[in-house]
Amino acid sequence: MPSTLSEISTLLDSAGIRHRLKDDVIRTGFSTDLYTDEDGDHGVNILLRLDEDGELLRVQAPMAYRLPKDASPETQAAVLRTINQLNWESKILQAEMDFEDGEIRFSADFPIEDGKPTEQQVTRLVRLIPSLIDLAHLPLRDAMEKAIPMPTEAEISRRFDAFLRARA
Repeated sequence: MPSTLSEISTLLDSAGIRHRLKDDVIRTGFSTDLYTDEDGDHGVNILLRLDEDGELLRVQAPMAYRLPKDASPETQAAVLRTINQLNWESKILQAEMDFEDGEIRFSADFPIEDGKPTEQQVTRLVRLIPSLIDLAHLPLRDAMEKAIPMPTEAEISRRFDAFLRARA
């Protein structure tokens, strides 16, 4: 039996997470430590919706960032490399970019199939997004503002080895 947004809303109520259910979507938001939105506020808006006839819970932070249409090819490449690295390092969160309008959003999908999500599962997904956006904020800002991509673990290791050799 598929889940309903009313059931998800009840789980959020039980967890003490303020939200609003309207137009087939649940809206909530959380404060952040590093991330700031376009208005400079330390907070992220989160949407919860059910797809695939109630068998998939999708939790999204839409419009977290927007890459300008006139961004240079170097900046675009840096942003894409950073998004790729964020996806590589996070096994749950997905960073996505829409080339049409430059929207960069974060999302997590939870397949429900024929079961029912628990309060712990739903709250983990909802609370995970703001913390991961905080972790992604500085690398994404470097990519968008300076065309510096987020380094891979191998690149960090090589830089550290070079640093140690230079000090020896």
